[in-house]
Amino acid sequence: MKLKLTLILLILIVVFGTGCWSSYELEDLALVSAVGIDYEDNKYYLTIQIIRPEKIAQTSSENVTTTIYTSGATIFDAIRNASSYLSHKLYWGYLQIAIFSEDSLDKGLAVLTDCFIRDFEVRPIISIAVTEKKARELLKAKVALEDISGEGLNALFVTKQSLGKYVHTRFKEVTVSLSNEGKDFACTLLGTRDVEDETFIEVKGTSLFRRETFVGNIDTLTSRGLLWLMGQIEGGLIVIENSEVESATLEITSASTKIKTKVENSKVSYEVNIKVVSNLGEQTGAIDPTIPKHWTNLTTAQAHHVQKEAAKALATIRELGSDPVGFGRLLRAFHPSIWFEIRDNWLEFYQTVPITINVNSTLMTSGMNLGSVTIYGSLD
Repeated sequence: MKLKLTLILLILIVVFGTGCWSSYELEDLALVSAVGIDYEDNKYYLTIQIIRPEKIAQTSSENVTTTIYTSGATIFDAIRNASSYLSHKLYWGYLQIAIFSEDSLDKGLAVLTDCFIRDFEVRPIISIAVTEKKARELLKAKVALEDISGEGLNALFVTKQSLGKYVHTRFKEVTVSLSNEGKDFACTLLGTRDVEDETFIEVKGTSLFRRETFVGNIDTLTSRGLLWLMGQIEGGLIVIENSEVESATLEITSASTKIKTKVENSKVSYEVNIKVVSNLGEQTGAIDPTIPKHWTNLTTAQAHHVQKEAAKALATIRELGSDPVGFGRLLRAFHPSIWFEIRDNWLEFYQTVPITINVNSTLMTSGMNLGSVTIYGSLD
């Protein structure tokens, strides 16, 4: 990681050290890696993690970051107030993540992100997360094997995305969700885990919104059901448990989702078609993968498992009144006349409209080393 950061710093030297009238010297910049936002007593409290460039290339164990705390009537005001005791200019072009506490969400998503969206230094690919704790407390925790929380959380998101247990979103999705009707915003929920005498940052699930209003959190299991609906499963494991196989672990190799909006006799309905392909990665029972019946039963069990996860997530988000899947956007795109008729009552309509979930399940290989065994089965 230090090598990666050193290369980034060299690029910054080239960009900011060209001698232009509007440039800054690298040694005059405080590189912001992560920011946490809390709201208390009518004030915003910011926790800003700053990278110390002079420590990155060193081999000592000294911390390469400094954390500062500032407050103000607005987020912009709090940032400017930090300058009262900083000798370096805060540079937001290296920001990796913005973390909002649940307390701050009462102000609304648009208010919280407005300052960052307007700032030309803040990139639209910055990750957004919510925490049930105070953001300043969360940023005191560590990211395993990483020195810098912002950089470490980005790496954590990349590895966790293959598990399919949370929704990962960025600033650009905030703009899209707030400026377009029919799809609500969702982002990563972060918490902490204590391991012996250390505290680490951990992904806890997904935070859901209705327009710009926070409505609640869902755990990692329900988050995966939501990812099935959204077509954002990139990998992960499915554990099947029943009397025949005791337990079998299937590794997802590919997945996709297509949603159809149907209108018949002025009645609207949706059909969610999920396709999942996996390999048999582990088994503890006596199932013989060379027997077609056993293979078909396992394929069927996978389809039921995925359908159950997706149905649970659908029931949860409808109960909360959040539409991160974008059912409303689909109706607006393909049947605009109907959308404009029901848009003012969309929440009630969304919570009762018929939605069918179908799963096409395929097992590709047993992963056995004894002989050549590849049997295909599918459930339409």
